Amino acid sequence: MKKKICLKCKKNKPLSDFYNDEKYYKSYCKKCAYIYYRQWLNNPENEKRQRECDKEYQRRKRAMGLIPKTEQYRIWRLKHPNGANAQQIINRMIKKGKIKRKKCEVCGEEKTYAHHDNYYEPLKVRWLCPSCHQKLHLGLIKAEK
Repeated sequence: MKKKICLKCKKNKPLSDFYNDEKYYKSYCKKCAYIYYRQWLNNPENEKRQRECDKEYQRRKRAMGLIPKTEQYRIWRLKHPNGANAQQIINRMIKKGKIKRKKCEVCGEEKTYAHHDNYYEPLKVRWLCPSCHQKLHLGLIKAEK
């Protein structure tokens, strides 16, 4: 079995412990890469850069005619019917004016998403900005209040 030394932890690990693109294996093992990315994302300057990179990626993806967001969302709805239903309910309540969007409960940002910790309770949501929502899914913020 082939092995490689991780440049971060300096351990000799099997190649299956490394991410690879089509030609090369990455320098850091998966565990070290995950820790590095979480630390990197906690820096506010990097958050802004990440957001800009994501916007550019989506722009290039649209230009190349790859799967549009609406198609990705359609696939997600088919896989997660309870989640789609919870989103529809909260969106209708917002449109009818029965619920108002609140500021991000973590950082106070104005632009927020309704995050459901439990899809079976569609009206019980946490208001999170896009970057805090991403941090929640990476485990940097606690899932429950």
